[in-house]
Amino acid sequence: MNQWLNLQDQTRIDRDYHMSSREDLLRLPERVRARLLDSAYLLDLKGLCIEVHEEVRKDAEIWDDMVDIDFWFLERIDRVISENLRHDVELERNKMPLMKPIQRRYQALTEGLLIPLNLGRRACIVFNRLPSLQRHSFIHIILLGEPVEEYCPRMQVEREEVRVAIVDVFAAFTKMKKQWEAQQ
Repeated sequence: MNQWLNLQDQTRIDRDYHMSSREDLLRLPERVRARLLDSAYLLDLKGLCIEVHEEVRKDAEIWDDMVDIDFWFLERIDRVISENLRHDVELERNKMPLMKPIQRRYQALTEGLLIPLNLGRRACIVFNRLPSLQRHSFIHIILLGEPVEEYCPRMQVEREEVRVAIVDVFAAFTKMKKQWEAQQ
């Protein structure tokens, strides 16, 4: 299930930018991937990288060299993440069908949860609205397979807190599916 984040496929993102890793001096894919992992949202990494690249290109003229460059990048990345979260909600509210090709995050999540593919965006919205600990625990332990023994000390959380967080994530998905089934 860790295919949703495309963590191992740096070259594909670089190819999509039409640049090699050496040419990407800004390290945008690396910065976006790190922020996405840190914020623990289920979003399309490739799409975010492209949008952040555009934001950076557009805002490059207004960068004030008195502002820390890492902070400046982080602001643009966070803005794109927020826009994508809002956009998902808007598409779902307007009952827009999933666009082709279907994003990997929808496929991976629906296959893993054994729910219909057309619930992929809704499942991501439900997930992205959960508290940070629930999102973060689910992504790192369930999707990325990080051992609980390593995750708990690193995040400074108790094992029981993590267990409850992950159970709550599955409960949220179950509730979403039951609501959908009741409407059918």
